[in-house]
Parts: sequence; structure tokens; C-alpha cells
Amino acid sequence: MTAVAIDADAVNCIRSFGLLAAAEQASKHLEAPLPLLVCTGYVAHHELNPIAQEMAAWQRNGLMRVEIVPSRSPTSNRRRELKQKHRGIDKGEAEMLAWILECSPAT
Repeated sequence: MTAVAIDADAVNCIRSFGLLAAAEQASKHLEAPLPLLVCTGYVAHHELNPIAQEMAAWQRNGLMRVEIVPSRSPTSNRRRELKQKHRGIDKGEAEMLAWILECSPAT
């Protein structure tokens, strides 16, 4: 199954339409699992902190996985490079892109 990388803005958008709650309910009745949503630790623990209880429920239900990016890791170094090169990018977006480029199972 293909995982879907998602940042805080995307989570908040689909959450505002009730799509995550609907997906959580639908996943209980589907034969094939829904694609796994993946976000990084900064996004989950800082940008999405106000909805931490919902995030924990989505993780327990197998709808979402949080990938922790250790400081001083190649992924963290890539995040810093992206932030320096692209001044308009925020830390969560840079970390997600760095994870995709460095650690994603598809690469």
C-alpha cells in the first residue's frame, strides 16, 4: 500500500471537511485498508499539537503514522538546507520534504 505524506495544512483542510473522521469510520468496514497518512514529528507534535488527541486516535486506528526526524541526522541536515535555500518554507514543510527525499520507503 502506498503511504501519503501529509503536512499540517493538509491535515487541517481535510479535517475541516470531516474527511478524516469519515475515513476512520469507513476503514472499519473496508476489505482493503485506506492509504496510510504519514507526517513528521515536528508537524505532529508542534503544528498539530492542538489536535493531539485526534492524532493519537488516528495513529491507534492505523490511519496515520508519525515519523520522527532525529536532530543531527542526514534528514535534519537536509531540512536545514531546504530552509536556507527556500526562505518561504516553514519548518514543518521543510522537514516533511526532507523526510520524503531522505527516508521515504519509495526512495
